[in-house]
Parts: sequence; structure tokens; C-alpha cells
Amino acid sequence: MSRIGNNFQLSRNLRVSLAADVRGQLWDRFDAFDELGAGASVDLRYRFGLGRQAPWISLEDRAGYDRFRETARSS
Repeated sequence: MSRIGNNFQLSRNLRVSLAADVRGQLWDRFDAFDELGAGASVDLRYRFGLGRQAPWISLEDRAGYDRFRETARSS
């Protein structure tokens, strides 16, 4: 999986991260499991307090599309 993104500091304790990703998987023997996918994700993080050890909460979601190779099945 390859991912590229950027963080934006909205306020002192609020940060949003936007990212795009590409992932793939190839099978040698079972080609119906081959997968190629792309998507985008967003992460909103709020920090309670000051310093590196301050607790925080994060909400993250990803939207994407995964394509699988479908082969004709004989009966």
C-alpha cells in the first residue's frame, strides 16, 4: 500500500489529515483474488491539554474502490 497525504493544523488542539492511497495484491495461483484499489481518507484529531503526553481522540474514515479480477466459472 502506498499513501500520500498532508496535515493541516486548524487550531491549537484540532488537526485534520487528508490522504490518498493505492493498494494492490496479486496471487500467483488464484488469479480471481487479484485486487487493485484506490481511495481517500480523512482524519480529524482533537487533543485534550498541552504537551506530547496529552490524551487525544481521533475520527477517521476512508472511501475507496477495490477492483477484483473475476474469471468466468464453468459448470
